[in-house]
Amino acid sequence: MINLLPPDSKKEFRAGRINTQLIRYLTILAITAVCVIGVFGVSFVLNERNKASYVQLKEESDKKLGSLKDTRDKVQAFNENIKQARAIYGSEIILSDVVAGIAKALPPGAVIGTLTLDTKTLATPITLTVRLDSFNKGAVLKENFEASGIFKDVKLVGIEAGGKTGGASVSGDKYPFSATITATLVPASIKAAQAKGSQ
Repeated sequence: MINLLPPDSKKEFRAGRINTQLIRYLTILAITAVCVIGVFGVSFVLNERNKASYVQLKEESDKKLGSLKDTRDKVQAFNENIKQARAIYGSEIILSDVVAGIAKALPPGAVIGTLTLDTKTLATPITLTVRLDSFNKGAVLKENFEASGIFKDVKLVGIEAGGKTGGASVSGDKYPFSATITATLVPASIKAAQAKGSQ
């Protein structure tokens, strides 16, 4: 087929076809832009609704939290009390266990004369008077106290003949000697003994 169209007409047809394609592309671009703007708009609206909902939920939670503040403060105070109780319990020394330990350290023929125990002064040396049936038991008494493990720095201050026990006379001359000992309690060994006794 022979193309007999003049060159100006050919240019116009070609330009018309290009214009038609451009119009199609612009229409597709416009529709795509409208869709994208619509998606962003819907997302924005939904986001604002969710934001308002979350703000309201937060305000309600803050009100509930405010009403639970007293309970939280009480729980924290209770926890502090438990910590203090654990610390006190961990440092507890039962004085009857101390007296039992002293009684075990006494040799046969010896009785406690005077003993003063105070929980505030357990870390300081205590003075103990023991009545003995023989003078030689003083050295045995000191050795027993050292070997007991509940005392340290054991010192035999002296042994006297005669005297009284705890302000009252002991039956006849059965315990004619009085020994004075100073020693410091070892709290860790007393606690260990208490733990063994509680098992």
